[in-house]
Amino acid sequence: MFGAKPKLLNSNRVWSKTHSAISSLAKLHNSSDPNEREVCEILKGLGDNVKEVDAEHVLHNITNPEIAILAVKYFQKKIEPERHVVLYNVLFKLFREINDFEKAEKVFEEMLQRGVKPDVVMFSTLIRCASVCSLPHKSVELFERMPSFGCEPDHNVSSSMIYVYARTGNVDMALKLYDDAKNEKWPVRAVAFSALIKMYGVLGNYDGCLSVYNDMKALGVRPNVTLYNALLYAMGRAKRAMDAKSVYQEL
Repeated sequence: MFGAKPKLLNSNRVWSKTHSAISSLAKLHNSSDPNEREVCEILKGLGDNVKEVDAEHVLHNITNPEIAILAVKYFQKKIEPERHVVLYNVLFKLFREINDFEKAEKVFEEMLQRGVKPDVVMFSTLIRCASVCSLPHKSVELFERMPSFGCEPDHNVSSSMIYVYARTGNVDMALKLYDDAKNEKWPVRAVAFSALIKMYGVLGNYDGCLSVYNDMKALGVRPNVTLYNALLYAMGRAKRAMDAKSVYQEL
């Protein structure tokens, strides 16, 4: 009973230091050219033995990418090298949130030169970042690099690439990944279903449009407005009034 108190006190001290660091870094947020020395001085307040979880927590609360890059650089000196990938994963998540693939790609290449091996989570984040930045060819490049790092696509990567390949007209790859996802019972996002329906519509395969729509309903994925619009447009082109009416009634 009494032995738990020192641990609790220590935990409170760590939390206090972490919160203080986050608050201090937030004051630098509006700086377009943050000073590395300032960032380091703030993070020194965490002490010499920085835990991975505390480093992650600090990084998750940084919204300025330049400050985040400097923080990762600092934490690399405190966290064991094989765990540096975790720090970069948080950093790339920020780049995805602010739609900055150009900077993410630059940092990724620098990371590889440092000898940090990417994982599936990182590839998933970068692929989605490229996709939301309307750079599907970059998503494809990243996807094709995964095997060279021993990374197998998971359901997040698969769903993202179904969307990318369908949007770029690579029918074979889009359908291959879609079949794989169904066989593995992986979840597929609504945007991927929408892209498949649009792809089938462009090809004039209107049965394919309905098949994907029915798959989606069977899997319990809730259609969005974009998907309904794509499906109604396809049914209109096919002059399939009854199917269009049926879809419209489900809106």
